[in-house]
Amino acid sequence: MSRSEAGSPPDPRGAERFNEERATYTVKGSTQPDLAAGVEAIREVLKTLKPRPGVYRMLDARGDVLYVG
Repeated sequence: MSRSEAGSPPDPRGAERFNEERATYTVKGSTQPDLAAGVEAIREVLKTLKPRPGVYRMLDARGDVLYVG
C-alpha cells in the first residue's frame, strides 16, 4: 500500500483491498453477524498486510468509523 501524508486523500485502492463493500453484506439481512464470514474476511485482509506498523480502520455500513488501530 502506498504511504500518504496526513491530510492527503485516502488510497483509492483501499475499498478493493479490504473488500469494505463485500464486508458490509456479511451482516446485512441478519439479526446476528455471520461469525465465520467475519473471521474469513479478517484472514483475507491479514494476508495483504505488510509486517510493519500502520493505521487501519473499520467502518460500519453507513461509513461511520467503528475502530482505528
